[in-house]
Amino acid sequence: MHRIDTPTAQADKFGQGKNGFTNGDPATGRRATDLNSDMWDAVQEEICNAIEKSGAVLNKGQHDQLYQAIVKLITDRVPDALLRSQNLADVVDKALARSNLELGTAAIRNTADNSNNNALVPVGYKGNFTADSNHGAIDFATYPFVVGESLFIDTRGCTNNPPFITQDFYYIDVVCATGPAQGGRVNRPLIQFVSYTNSKLTLAIREDDGTTIGWRYFRAVQYDSDNNTVTIPGALKAVNGGAELSQNAINIRGAGNKHLWFFNASGAEMGLVYASDDKVLHLRAAQGPSVDIQSNGNVIAPNYLEAKDDIHSGRNISSVGLIQAGAGVYDTPGVRVYSPNYMPTFPVTSVNGMQGAVSIDLSPYAPSAWVAANFLQGGIRLASPGTADNGNNDGNFAYAPDGAVVTAVMQKTNYTAVQFRYIQYNINGNWYTARVS
Repeated sequence: MHRIDTPTAQADKFGQGKNGFTNGDPATGRRATDLNSDMWDAVQEEICNAIEKSGAVLNKGQHDQLYQAIVKLITDRVPDALLRSQNLADVVDKALARSNLELGTAAIRNTADNSNNNALVPVGYKGNFTADSNHGAIDFATYPFVVGESLFIDTRGCTNNPPFITQDFYYIDVVCATGPAQGGRVNRPLIQFVSYTNSKLTLAIREDDGTTIGWRYFRAVQYDSDNNTVTIPGALKAVNGGAELSQNAINIRGAGNKHLWFFNASGAEMGLVYASDDKVLHLRAAQGPSVDIQSNGNVIAPNYLEAKDDIHSGRNISSVGLIQAGAGVYDTPGVRVYSPNYMPTFPVTSVNGMQGAVSIDLSPYAPSAWVAANFLQGGIRLASPGTADNGNNDGNFAYAPDGAVVTAVMQKTNYTAVQFRYIQYNINGNWYTARVS
């Protein structure tokens, strides 16, 4: 094929090198473009070749052969082309086409899930894809909870309410679910309940044994309304189970000493209460010495013991040193001891007329011989030491005999021993050992 190139062609009519035809004008003597065989042979062969290569036979009486040839050639070259007029209805394998486009089952307009026979789930169903999940009253024992369901319910009109909810509005979200238990009638959903009033969060599972509907649940730990305080509705237990804070007790378990420590705001120790494995309770202030309470009731104070009121004893009060009274009086039933700070008032019974001679009735008072025979003289001392051990059994105590005082303790791996001494007192020059019978 080529453009007209005779001497009378209009040069560059359609652009550089693109000649065209021109009409003749007898008035001006302009010649029309000459047509030669080269030009018409080229046009003829181009058209005829297109028709014949489409498989058609040239027909002088058919004037749309070129159009039909073009249609056939295009159809043969692209046999699976989609027609715009079909709007994708002519796609042969629609499932494969969706897969190639990475479209999931949501692209199938009439498919939802396997739980409702492939029925279409509308927007807003069970609170899905909606800005408002208000729902009427339900029966918590029979309501068919669906995974992903969201409800906003006024529980005041509901029936068979779980034991942990109050008369309130609740946000309810179904987290997961499984089918009924063996013999059960309803499914077993895991549900999140959030109170609209105080935002308390509870996770619960509905259970059905075929006879009774029950709930297993736990409350999430959260701040109170002040956003600073956390109230534990039950006991608080450490991860290892060694410490537990219940409603009216603090329990500390495990091996070794059990400590309850107190510190000030800067971290300095203010006090300590701890129980040791020998069943002795120790109390100390700051980091000073401890006051020890033994399992047998003995109290050992390392320093001065002060009482703001009377000290009463059901038995003896003994001392290695002196027993002193600030008023100078030591009084026991039937006997009173006087000192220079507390002189007796002697009753004068008669005066015989002699200067300086006074007759005094001393019968109410103890004579010196009686006092010497009944009161301590020479103080108190400790007898020779003795020992007691636990027999190499770390489950036993080492006991000092009743009435003895512990003066030393030895502790090894499985061996515990104590050294003890009896208290001795002196009456009228004789030493007696104090014993508890």
